[in-house]
Amino acid sequence: MHRKLDILADTGYAVMRDWQGPPIAPAEWESLTYLDWKSGGDTNFAPLASATGELDCRGFWDHGKPDKDGIWTQNRELAPSLCRYVEGIGGNFGRVRVIKLNPSDEATALRQLHRDDNNRLNPDGCGWVVRSWLELDDTAEQSVFILREQKDDPATETRIALHPGMQLIIDTERLHHVVWHPGPQPRYALITSWESDDVIDKWISNETQPAPASVTVPRPGQPDLVSAVQLSGESATSAPLRARQPRLPQRTGRAAGTARPHRRRPGPAWRGRRSRDRRGRSWPRATR
Repeated sequence: MHRKLDILADTGYAVMRDWQGPPIAPAEWESLTYLDWKSGGDTNFAPLASATGELDCRGFWDHGKPDKDGIWTQNRELAPSLCRYVEGIGGNFGRVRVIKLNPSDEATALRQLHRDDNNRLNPDGCGWVVRSWLELDDTAEQSVFILREQKDDPATETRIALHPGMQLIIDTERLHHVVWHPGPQPRYALITSWESDDVIDKWISNETQPAPASVTVPRPGQPDLVSAVQLSGESATSAPLRARQPRLPQRTGRAAGTARPHRRRPGPAWRGRRSRDRRGRSWPRATR
């Protein structure tokens, strides 16, 4: 038996409040060395931590170890803020990667639904390995995380609208999952494997205080669209957040494969002013 996180017992995922730490410049993920590795669509991955410290996207089991005790790669020098984010959580991490997901239509995304093999070689009695996401860039503001308990059953589906700064944690060995990203520009996100333990349990609890985002049970033919909301409380790296009224999930009212792209509702306000990079994209800039 492995130790599992109680907060994931019911749904298999948790939507946390937006990252409240220092702004992360787009140059950190745009300058990384990416490998042509396909998982969940037309993807490339930039390994920040791997089994050996090499630029390697393969599973840790190829090197005779479970997906934990990751070793930083040379990409760390190009993305110090992303690595500090991982180290600041304090848990035992395995694979740490930035994903570059190229656009697709919804039907193509749904064909990529899959589960991850997170716990191969993970001994009984250890913590169950799960994965977290920190959304970095979403120029189209329409990306949607699609989760299903049963791969071919839309009645078990939940959809989570994504936006930059959003934090999620998912038991991806339990849930079939994929991100539908219409584009036109690629989507970037930081994905980290974590061993379930007291540190990760406390981190999730702190980042979901005082209560998780409102979620309702899916109805047949009408998957949920869960919008993350900024919650009141304190973060170890920021001043107290201002409470906002939660927004209830939207239901699509359409069968899977025929839904229109979901327009993202405005997410929580970032503190500080915003600046633009060379492509004209906006990113928060800390105030003095």
